[in-house]
Amino acid sequence: VYCTNENQVGIDMGIKYFATTSDGEFIDNPKFLNRQLRKLKTEQRKLSRKFKKGEQQSKNFHKQVKVVARLHKKVVNARKDFLHKQSTYFASNYSTVVHEDLKVSDMVQSKYSKHISDVSWGTFLAMLSYKTNVIKVDPAYTSQTCSCCGYVDKDNRKTQDKFKCVSCGHKENADFNAAKNILKLGASSVNV
Repeated sequence: VYCTNENQVGIDMGIKYFATTSDGEFIDNPKFLNRQLRKLKTEQRKLSRKFKKGEQQSKNFHKQVKVVARLHKKVVNARKDFLHKQSTYFASNYSTVVHEDLKVSDMVQSKYSKHISDVSWGTFLAMLSYKTNVIKVDPAYTSQTCSCCGYVDKDNRKTQDKFKCVSCGHKENADFNAAKNILKLGASSVNV
């Protein structure tokens, strides 16, 4: 455990923002794969043109395989570096991190699979768990619950980034609202 103080933070993982904290911090999603996608497509196209079906592959084909592999490795290394830096930041500044108990492997089957894989939530959450104290909470309704009055309704969150409580009228960024709810759930699970 890195941190010695008793600070707690709730984290809402996302696609637009990598993470939003209950302290109001929005960590941008670096989108490592998107940055390299154009170059990757070009190099993979070159590779497919050099492939000769049913024949021994040329030296140029094998050189191109290495070029494509280097690009993939660059993306993986950049992503891993970012995840280590973020998890170390949380471990250094907070004694306890509360996050949703996400079933990332199931979520990868959705229409957002490419984005979720690029963000690597599973790897980040695993890094957090060995660097600091982690509390996992049930993700059900965290984004539909008002952090002020506690009213739960799917109409509270009509858009991806705007939250407006239909009961008390509280307005806030939806991810920030969810992060506060996650922190409350974590605090209540400790006190039980």
